[in-house]
Amino acid sequence: MMRAAVYGYGRAGASLARTLPRAGVQVVAVGARGEPARSRAAADHPGAHIFTDIGSQAWRDVDVLFLAVTDRSVSDVARALATTEIPRAVVHLAGSRGLAALEPLEGLSALAMFHPLASLDGHGPIPSGTVVGIETVDLALASRLEALAQAAGLLPWTLRPGQAVRYHAAATIAANHPVALFDVALQLLDDVGVRAGDARRGLARLLRSVADNLEQRPPAEALTGAVARGDIDTVHAHLRAVAHRPDAHALYRALSTRLLPVAGLDHETEDALLRLLASGGD
Repeated sequence: MMRAAVYGYGRAGASLARTLPRAGVQVVAVGARGEPARSRAAADHPGAHIFTDIGSQAWRDVDVLFLAVTDRSVSDVARALATTEIPRAVVHLAGSRGLAALEPLEGLSALAMFHPLASLDGHGPIPSGTVVGIETVDLALASRLEALAQAAGLLPWTLRPGQAVRYHAAATIAANHPVALFDVALQLLDDVGVRAGDARRGLARLLRSVADNLEQRPPAEALTGAVARGDIDTVHAHLRAVAHRPDAHALYRALSTRLLPVAGLDHETEDALLRLLASGGD
């Protein structure tokens, strides 16, 4: 049985630590700062050693040390590790940093990135079916992490060296940018008197239905609405209706323009919509 330590017990670390046993991995040590995190880790993993300092070497007998710290902290933790007895493998969860974040440990240990493509809350394991981006140049570690992911019900994606940041940017666009759009939509519904709770539920269900469609079919087939239909009059009406909110107006124009090549309209309709969107509906 693989033995693992997890350093960092925030949302990502807690979810990972709850996932590892599902893959037959024993969590023998958990690094947690602050009393609430330490208490939660001790309750979640009875029998595991709970430590606070990366220099404690509580992980020295493990097969792999997972670093579930903030993206900006990974390199600092790696430098601290370089002065201690290094575990056989060190793996971080920071998708925006890639393998380069562990540069201080090069030549000292097998290194990898293992990034779950999910919004984690720390209260449960990583959801089954979640993609995990893996970046490493160590073939043996790559094989072990792929097998671990599959055993946990996850879908491993092995990334070429240097591609992690682009992969993470794609994840950010898909996961975080819709939140900005959602907030703008909430403001527009508030303008017409829809109660906040009702607006959130209604828009969330709409967004979920779009996500379900996108999982099953390509964007061109999942796209609905005025742009998909080439409905120039409705797009014009939308532009006028949101003109009182400059951020909503700008987003509507920019994103509708980006959707035109997805919609696959005839050239005449696409050109007419391009002109309308460029003018802002004036």
